[in-house]
Amino acid sequence: MYFNDDDIKYLKSIFSGNKKILLITHDFPDGDAVGSIIACENILKNLSKDLRVYSFVNTDIPESYEFLLEDFNCFPKKEISSANFDICVVLDCGNIDRIGNAKEIEGLKIINIDHHGDNTMFGEKNYVFSSASSTCEILFYLAEALLSLPLNKKISRALYTGIVTDTGGFKFSCTSAMTHYAASMLYESKNANLQQVIEKIYFNEPFNKMKLLGEILSGMKLDSGICYSYISKEIWEKTKTNPKMVEGLVNFMASISDAKVAVLFQELPDKVKVSLRSRGDINCREIAHKFNGGGHIQAAGVKFPLPLEDAIEKLINYIKEKIL
Repeated sequence: MYFNDDDIKYLKSIFSGNKKILLITHDFPDGDAVGSIIACENILKNLSKDLRVYSFVNTDIPESYEFLLEDFNCFPKKEISSANFDICVVLDCGNIDRIGNAKEIEGLKIINIDHHGDNTMFGEKNYVFSSASSTCEILFYLAEALLSLPLNKKISRALYTGIVTDTGGFKFSCTSAMTHYAASMLYESKNANLQQVIEKIYFNEPFNKMKLLGEILSGMKLDSGICYSYISKEIWEKTKTNPKMVEGLVNFMASISDAKVAVLFQELPDKVKVSLRSRGDINCREIAHKFNGGGHIQAAGVKFPLPLEDAIEKLINYIKEKIL
């Protein structure tokens, strides 16, 4: 278990009374980040009707997860300050700088709940468990301790989304017996219809996203076990897509048998965003750390303040020379 009796006693004490709580997750949220913030908001609201809980996400939520957003209201960024809240819970974020507005919450009591192995332990309390498949898995066990099981529909669907996506549909090596237990218990939730979650995530893609995937696959190169491709400004325009549609596409490249590591470059207005995936012995987190990025051993990310061609050359050469 991730939480001992003293942890639960402490969390019950701070999540009580008429407190204002801010929930934040990292920029460019994935399924675990979106699931975490929605689940945590509803866990706290079900724990105490006196709590005032507000959620903030700094960048757009991918379209794949919009089905979770019923009754979800993002708190206005301009109103975020330490003076307006009692507690800040940061979810699924290994480094405080990844939330986009770290300065505004300086001085707040920060509760850090995460599963990244390179978490910088920036909270007053840090509940960081790198053995967990996902932050949503950790939150399941927290909810199990704080609330009665089975959990309600909103919490169950959000937690299941994070677990499914961060395990790659239970394919990644981060999947454990505790992961499967959490998933099985979520299936007991009344009216949750978790099969529909799978359909929404994996069988509900817009046509343009598949056109974008086609461009990525047609532009792939395989060099010394590195499978890489890119999305240029021209490809965004040609396919009429946007960064919200990229979620999960790098996994298609990682599934190639000869690929030791998959790398997808996205050209954005002020930077190049890179997603890394690997199998076997290649450590994506080690690669990302070299360029001030972060993440997990088999899934990580980097941002380059460089032109697209320069970012590709710099990263691919580094992987070839230093990693392979």
